[in-house]
Amino acid sequence: MSKDYESLSNLLNILLINSKAHICIHDISGILGTPELRIDRDYKIHSKPFCDTAKLTARGYHLCMSCKMMANRKAVKEKQVFSGYCPYGLFEVGCPVEVYGEILAIVYVGNLVVSMTESKKRINAACRVTGAPKDVLNRQLLQAQSTQCPDDYRKMAQFIASYVKRLYVSRTEKFQRAPIHWAVEAAAEYINRNFEKNITLKEVAKLYFINEKYLGHIFQKQIGVSFSTYLNNTRLERAKKLLASTNDSVITVSVACGYQNVTYFNRIFKKHIGKTPMCYRAEIIGVKKL
Repeated sequence: MSKDYESLSNLLNILLINSKAHICIHDISGILGTPELRIDRDYKIHSKPFCDTAKLTARGYHLCMSCKMMANRKAVKEKQVFSGYCPYGLFEVGCPVEVYGEILAIVYVGNLVVSMTESKKRINAACRVTGAPKDVLNRQLLQAQSTQCPDDYRKMAQFIASYVKRLYVSRTEKFQRAPIHWAVEAAAEYINRNFEKNITLKEVAKLYFINEKYLGHIFQKQIGVSFSTYLNNTRLERAKKLLASTNDSVITVSVACGYQNVTYFNRIFKKHIGKTPMCYRAEIIGVKKL
């Protein structure tokens, strides 16, 4: 085998040359923990601008999450390739990675437009419910991968799933799990990516097919703090950066960091940082002027 193809990350990069499609591999077992199967963070999530815009509102975020969880359950239950539209009109293909009867990951190939008319119709319907910016989504739709042959992407998803399985099986004896449990690593990464959303331990546990109490236990054991504390710390660190580097109002900073109630934000910030957001900003500005 050519060395260019030895790592999964290299293979995905090659498959997407000159393509606007997006590949996401949803790990539900820790299979991506081996060096050959490690991939860039953007290949673990839906990171295209269209999806980020669709999730800007709370309703939009939960609609996307519900759709993703339903797709994950379908993959685990049916154990075969499937495809269809997301609520916002993008077409996506899913293919489970099955090893010895167990689903270890799910390969998604998306950001596809099969019918522009159908996609716009679904955007309009979803935006009426979620309040997501319809005009922005319609413009971003033009940046998706247009195709009249969705079956090509079904074959791509199946090929990637087969490749992942082959790498995993051929290296089973050498497989070493990372010191941090894969689910803990995934949960921490999920928080880092989505801290501004109303995320919960229960939701993340469902996303990765792991018991909520068990995830909470090993998260606290391996990270040193609870899921909720890690989430709050992440939000506060982001708030400190925004207060120090922007002129955004405290209310704007509060919402951008996942705190919908500015009074609560002020209270929690002072409790952990030792001063109110306004005092913190004034102090940082004073230091910069010295």
